[in-house]
Amino acid sequence: MTLTSEEFDSVRSRARAAQLARTIESDIADAGWPVGTVFGSEAELRERYGVSREVLREAVRLVEHHEVAVMRRGPAGGLVVTAPAVGPAIRAMAVYLDHVGATVSHVLDARLVLEPLAARLAAEHLTERGLAALGTVGSGRADDEGGCTPELHRLLASLCGNPVLALFVDVLVALTGETADCSHTGVDNDFGPAAIRDAVAAGAAGRAEYLVTGHLTALGTARKAVDAPGGEAAVSTPFRQILGTGQDSKLAESIAHRLIEEIIDSRAPAGTLVGSEASLASRIDVSKAVLREALRIVEYHSVARMRLGPGGGLVVVDADPAPILETMAIYLDYEAVTAADVVTVRTALELACVAAAVERHREDTVTQELAATADVRQSEDVKVGKFAHDMHMELAELSGNPILALFLGIVRHLWSRHVDDPEFRESRYQESTVDEHRRIVAAIMSGNGPLARILMRDHIQHLPLNIHR
Repeated sequence: MTLTSEEFDSVRSRARAAQLARTIESDIADAGWPVGTVFGSEAELRERYGVSREVLREAVRLVEHHEVAVMRRGPAGGLVVTAPAVGPAIRAMAVYLDHVGATVSHVLDARLVLEPLAARLAAEHLTERGLAALGTVGSGRADDEGGCTPELHRLLASLCGNPVLALFVDVLVALTGETADCSHTGVDNDFGPAAIRDAVAAGAAGRAEYLVTGHLTALGTARKAVDAPGGEAAVSTPFRQILGTGQDSKLAESIAHRLIEEIIDSRAPAGTLVGSEASLASRIDVSKAVLREALRIVEYHSVARMRLGPGGGLVVVDADPAPILETMAIYLDYEAVTAADVVTVRTALELACVAAAVERHREDTVTQELAATADVRQSEDVKVGKFAHDMHMELAELSGNPILALFLGIVRHLWSRHVDDPEFRESRYQESTVDEHRRIVAAIMSGNGPLARILMRDHIQHLPLNIHR
């Protein structure tokens, strides 16, 4: 199958537009995110970036899809900066995790890692306004009888004072779907919402952490009991519900989500041809203009892309978390994330990945991967910096939880932007880092969980931090 000249030009235009959209969003962030101001008229933006009207308009649609700015028409119109919402980040994550086959248990296990920490921090940082909010959440509902309250979990996250942690918890609660709002979870009243609220309100950080842990453990037990007869279900239902929310009433977005669902459900391997632009427009019975806008969203989510040349068209690609890193970075830049925020969340995730890897260390595939990691030697062919990156992400993959792996990837991305000290690159540090990595891997291979956690905790504390960035 060969692309027509029209289709070729369309693919090339979308690639330029995607790059321009990233540039515009970065420039808005660098400008301090002046919400409500006009970033430039269409004519000014075309001149500033040296692009055609078609490419600019394609880029603006992506910027609007990310909820970074909107194009206002009229004499005083232009690209108006808006406050970014969490919706695009959640939708991007929903697509990726559905693509890699994440399950509800993966979501609940990730919540057990992060939400008790959020509860502890909420109790430690409680303000007068936060105290008032605690008194109203779930008021007058059956939630106090032991049911789960998504509102309470989101509120605790919003009160924790850490935008990274708050965003992750918000995402996880959304991805839990109906499970997060069940009315009969078997949660004892001692671990119910009322007890959690009282602990946070009293500033009892340790007790709040303990109660949320018990609450989520009961929720996980109840969910596994539901899934037991038919085996574990993928999180497709809440993921698809999320995909259909937000600005998705537009025809192009609805078509994009239909294509995404078809591709994910087919489980077709990377490289599989979905169809040419012409065949897709005919099959879906939609204009080429609407289809091209839909394909832009499909490509943004890295589910498929338009391939040029013989046999070209929309082809399936491997799941890529890049759009999530980009979307999360945009949102958290606006939320003024700090280095300390990133360090706190990274520490929690790294320790959770180590603990999960220890639990799986006797599995054949895990044993082989750990042995391969432990055998890495510093040489001209293996850069220390690459090994340092790979070890952490390899342990995240070995945790068996794609959500923990994704979150750690996001935090590593944030680390490079907000924490890493580029001036501290001495070979002595790099050599000691490799030694610390090998000791961590050795402890995991021996099944010594306590030692592995201590070594990982100390390793993170020893990393060169630019805490004032």
